Amino acid sequence: MRQLRLGVILSAALAWAPLATARADFDEAALFKACPGVAAFYAKQSAEKGPAPVVATDKARQAALLERVAEDQALRDELVRDMSNAEAISKVKEVDARNLAWLKADVERRGFPARAEVGDDGIRAAWLLIQHADTDRAFQKKALEAFLAEPERYGVRKDDIALLTDRTLVGEGKLQRYGSQFDDKDGRLVLQPVEAPESLESRRAAMGLPSMADYACMMQTMYRREVELTPR
Repeated sequence: MRQLRLGVILSAALAWAPLATARADFDEAALFKACPGVAAFYAKQSAEKGPAPVVATDKARQAALLERVAEDQALRDELVRDMSNAEAISKVKEVDARNLAWLKADVERRGFPARAEVGDDGIRAAWLLIQHADTDRAFQKKALEAFLAEPERYGVRKDDIALLTDRTLVGEGKLQRYGSQFDDKDGRLVLQPVEAPESLESRRAAMGLPSMADYACMMQTMYRREVELTPR
């Protein structure tokens, strides 16, 4: 489960970023060796007792979410090998559009999936599809508001809430709050502007996110790109 959490955090930094668990060349040991602060952070998280897992009651809905995320991640895995690949970008956009249309129709009929319905992996899949729904900021915001209004029902983790919060704020042309969003500029990953940067680290800690230094190390190791923590 720890490896999945590493990937989820990285998945939301860029529009085309893949989950680390979907990458054939993902090497957790190498990452922890390069980023000892990350190793310590996740060792502490792994020692903490989380909520008991739930068994999904709606297996069909769970399976549909997981199937769509598998395709999402396979395409992003291909793209991360060459972020300038126009064909891969086109495929990702096509799948994102298809997933968004499906998810919106599903939510219109039945509401956002609840944790009890689709289980923890189903909720994470739904969250990731929403995180990648950048062409419909209103839908992303609607999802965020629902998750915040009923945290017990939806069971979206605090760190995922932070990532979706930043995504919606940036999409509205506002300053991000938790420092999770980066731009790809001149081959470098550059932090987008953040509100009240002097208290950024405390806000990240409160939402279960690693420090900015550790986050940058993770991104640099995974994407093999230089990372700039000073917005341009």
